[in-house]
Amino acid sequence: MTLSKAINSTIVTRFSSGRILNQLRHTSAGPPPVPPPAPDSIRYKWEKYLEKWPKIASLNKLVFDGSKWCLNDIKTYFNLRKNMLSGKTTIEKLSTSDLEVLVQTPSETLKALTIIVLLPLPATFYLIGFCVVFFPRIVLTRHFWTDDQRKEFFAMEINKSNTMYDGIHQALKEPKSIEDIKLPNVGELTLDLSTKISQLQGFYPIPFTNGRLAKRVRLLRRLDETLASYLDTLTSQQLLFHMYIRRLDYTNLSDDQIRRKLRDWVGMTSSLSDSAYLVAPVYFNKLRQ
Repeated sequence: MTLSKAINSTIVTRFSSGRILNQLRHTSAGPPPVPPPAPDSIRYKWEKYLEKWPKIASLNKLVFDGSKWCLNDIKTYFNLRKNMLSGKTTIEKLSTSDLEVLVQTPSETLKALTIIVLLPLPATFYLIGFCVVFFPRIVLTRHFWTDDQRKEFFAMEINKSNTMYDGIHQALKEPKSIEDIKLPNVGELTLDLSTKISQLQGFYPIPFTNGRLAKRVRLLRRLDETLASYLDTLTSQQLLFHMYIRRLDYTNLSDDQIRRKLRDWVGMTSSLSDSAYLVAPVYFNKLRQ
């Protein structure tokens, strides 16, 4: 058995056995913790060997943790979807960690599933390591990024969303404030407007886009409803994640300023219609300029 195959087998076995999945962990907080490798295991010996080269050891850990994290999110996502479709659970019963996965994973599914399909192959571990170094944003999901990269890449996506302001503002006949935004129900949006909103919210416009938008806004509003109960406990990385999924600009903001901005967001959008909520980020961000 090759080293790469042994490591991949360890990841998949722990994942499928539920040792990772049974641990409650917000995806915004980073990779789920796992027990250290046994002293006589291949992974333990490999990690001890890599200690001679700290940078390579760090890359190895990033790939290993990212693979576990990605697997965990994907399985959680499909289990939640199955349970919701069968009526076993509802949005109101979901935990914050579940809501985070349901909001973010749809935009990552294609990349994540590709990684998962390839993961058992012997060379995949090294291929992911290569992509981590050279193409992290283009090829990989946030699970394989460093904290600094997540902060940078999230900001880039938010800036891309902000470029939709002019097109949306003109399509809405230039409302003077967020409160003045008037739109039909999400299911009745025109193709042009739903395409713009899809790009703003970070996913490609495809058939049944309006349905995806409707699901996304329900999940985001549920997170907003419960925000006060967990906002003060969020770490810096979690705060950035929650700004990112709402497409709110966090440039040059401290953690305390981000918390205030999230509270302002909830207060300002709580009375908006669902369709107005989806376009509100570009107006909310415009207020800071």
